[in-house]
Amino acid sequence: MATTPRTPFHQRIVIGTEIEAYSINVTDHKIGRRLSKPRPGLSESGERFTRDASIGSEYNSRPFTTVREALFLLKAGLRKYLRGLYRSREEDQDYRVPLFVGGWTNRFAGTHMHISVANKKLTKKEAAALSWHIHDQLPFFIAVGANSPIWDKRVTNKASNRFLRGSATYFTPTRRGILTSVDTRELVYSPGRKTKPATLEIRVFDSNLPEFVIANLCLVKAVCLRWLRGEAAANRISHTDY
Repeated sequence: MATTPRTPFHQRIVIGTEIEAYSINVTDHKIGRRLSKPRPGLSESGERFTRDASIGSEYNSRPFTTVREALFLLKAGLRKYLRGLYRSREEDQDYRVPLFVGGWTNRFAGTHMHISVANKKLTKKEAAALSWHIHDQLPFFIAVGANSPIWDKRVTNKASNRFLRGSATYFTPTRRGILTSVDTRELVYSPGRKTKPATLEIRVFDSNLPEFVIANLCLVKAVCLRWLRGEAAANRISHTDY
């Protein structure tokens, strides 16, 4: 009787990303919130090019289990916005592509990471336990993922205007151990649906640059693997310090 191959430990954490972005027109370089879309028919199974109600364009990656796979999928997926790469579109010069900055006018783009576990549903109890490990690392994640120095079309001296000006709108701080399904919190439990597994969502990242997303992914995965091993949370700070 055939047996199901055992999933390697380092692949038991499954992560997907939602990458929001402003758009820039390749002809006149006008920046705005109009939708960027790749050539029809290019999306793969589990991948979506969609609209974000706040910022315009949003790319939803396929779920991945390794850092190498994540980098490949993000690079391969995001380059599909570049219509000029395809022979049938060589003459198509009037289109928009994502602009990977966290801010431009008075709204902010960012990256959300959805975490689940391989071969099973992530329960809310498990997600709450994982959130204990993640919660006190969020200030570090915010610092590493900062990429919104622009506010109202001006470069400021702040690395994350999204955090300083928009956290109440985009990712409200929560106390350690408190986990809800309200989608404006910094940590959100999504119970899933027919086409999407249950996940723990982290919403604090500014940067939508693929290399920055991968750097943050490495940190998130390290924290998740520590939880999966049954070890204690690595960083504990008071709510005041947080």
